[in-house]
Amino acid sequence: MTLVHLAAALALALLAGIAAWLAWRGRARARGTLLVRAFSHAQSGHGFDGALGAVLWEVRSALRARAVVLVAQDVESLRELLWSLPEGDERSPRARSRELAAGEREEWLFRIAADAWHAERQPPGGWKVHAVDADGALITAARAVPDEALDRLAERRSATALTGLAWRAGGEWEGRLLVFDARLARRPAGDLRFAQRLVRELGGIVHTRFLMGRV
Repeated sequence: MTLVHLAAALALALLAGIAAWLAWRGRARARGTLLVRAFSHAQSGHGFDGALGAVLWEVRSALRARAVVLVAQDVESLRELLWSLPEGDERSPRARSRELAAGEREEWLFRIAADAWHAERQPPGGWKVHAVDADGALITAARAVPDEALDRLAERRSATALTGLAWRAGGEWEGRLLVFDARLARRPAGDLRFAQRLVRELGGIVHTRFLMGRV
């Protein structure tokens, strides 16, 4: 390789590095702006249902998804509820809830070895799963999320992509936020870590509204 060729190769590598850094910086700035907006939106929600509706709306918007639901269990009473958004793009909806029917638990709260995950259906069958633990570290173990559970959930909502995020609220509620047909990056680990942070921070607001409703 001549010096000219070497200089050209180094220049291209430098430009690629600068482009990658600028893209990362742009994503970081956009995510910071989204967190501030989402925090304000959730705080402005009226009551528990309003705050939760704002959180679900923000998660759906951030992940560019078709639909989102929260399925959670009251740790003390073991009561299990599903919250969803009404149809439409209203920015300040109130979340609607219903109790899980007998036998539904395993469809929504199936056992997994991940805190956050994203699964995409692959032709001719099966799923490609990306998963991280509670600290955001990649999980490389096979079947972090079982294919059978993904098949059942996808059939229920006619989805080709599924995303799950652990939900914990003050030690009183535990469950999962499920997102349908989210559009994540080709390597979605960064998006999953951001979604983890988004759900954890907004979940605190929802829990506060829940406690205020008890007073």
